[in-house]
Amino acid sequence: MSMVSNIVKYYKAAYEVRSRILWFPNIIAVGEWIVYHDSITVMGLGCQIASAMTMPDGREIIIVDDTFLTMSKETQIAIVCHELGHFHYKHRERPFIRSLKMTFGIVSQNEIEADTYAANIIGVDNMIRALHELYTFAKQREIKQRIKILQNRSESYNE
Repeated sequence: MSMVSNIVKYYKAAYEVRSRILWFPNIIAVGEWIVYHDSITVMGLGCQIASAMTMPDGREIIIVDDTFLTMSKETQIAIVCHELGHFHYKHRERPFIRSLKMTFGIVSQNEIEADTYAANIIGVDNMIRALHELYTFAKQREIKQRIKILQNRSESYNE
């Protein structure tokens, strides 16, 4: 998919999100956490699979799409822990910037920090396995790079 068609797809989804009341009809328990299932909102935020979002009233929520529901429980927990990392570090990134980085395979410091946060909760090897599964659904260079970064950190811990 070309960069332009990706951007157009995300803007159309963002327009749809803005033009309707945000409603999360499906609440899902993943481990001890609650997430909301709403694929249109996830895409509208310039993401795939999951997104951390802070509501105007300050509530922090995690929204997931249909793909998330087909993943293993271990990977779902890893993704939720990754999104919690974004809350922990107070990451904020505009959807347009996020989609550009994904399109060009650029790994942001925010993603590395969130991966590290999740790895500290579930273990580096579990996070690496989860990223491998994630890659089977969203074949992005950025995910492969994140795997390499975690593998390098894992090797340095084991030395």
